[in-house]
Amino acid sequence: MEEFHCTMALKFCVEARRLMSEKRYSEAAELCSRISQLCKATGRAACIEESQICSRVAELLKNGDISEALKLCKLAVIKCPSGVRATLSA
Repeated sequence: MEEFHCTMALKFCVEARRLMSEKRYSEAAELCSRISQLCKATGRAACIEESQICSRVAELLKNGDISEALKLCKLAVIKCPSGVRATLSA
């Protein structure tokens, strides 16, 4: 089941970053919240840390702090054990 969560989170991550590049921050925030839930569900320590970052990104996007959200989003991709795949496919 962990692989499913990771695969879905990565797909959502690519889409969320695309939405952010199109300045569709509200939609991106919703995806970041879902990514957070998926990452947390794996139970892996690195994924839980990433989950917390993605949750924070969602909050920042909702509050209009786009610059900080983008910085943390990049950090989340780096922290993600599968993040290299997301970076390569974006």
